[in-house]
Amino acid sequence: MSKKSRGSSSGGGLKRTVSEKDGPCIEGYLDKKQASGMHNWQKKYFVGKKGLLKYWKNEAERNTSGSKYKKTINLRGAKIKKVVKEGSSKSSEFIIFTTDKEYHLR
Repeated sequence: MSKKSRGSSSGGGLKRTVSEKDGPCIEGYLDKKQASGMHNWQKKYFVGKKGLLKYWKNEAERNTSGSKYKKTINLRGAKIKKVVKEGSSKSSEFIIFTTDKEYHLR
């Protein structure tokens, strides 16, 4: 049951893979805006599969045996909005709206 890469990377250094066991998966680094304080952007390592988006401080933390993910974002029923800045047709920022929280990512 091997992982196979399919296609090329999508934006933000994310890569898509397909596993016979887990199905499609996307993983890599994204910036996440802090919810409190000064709203700084922090780089986190994300893995998305089976309707869930999990993240860690970095890839090494994810690959550490027994390491627990920092947070899980349930994408089932969530709404996702692309943020387009005034005067620009491109955007790398998006917001995930869940029933209890907003997540700003880029």
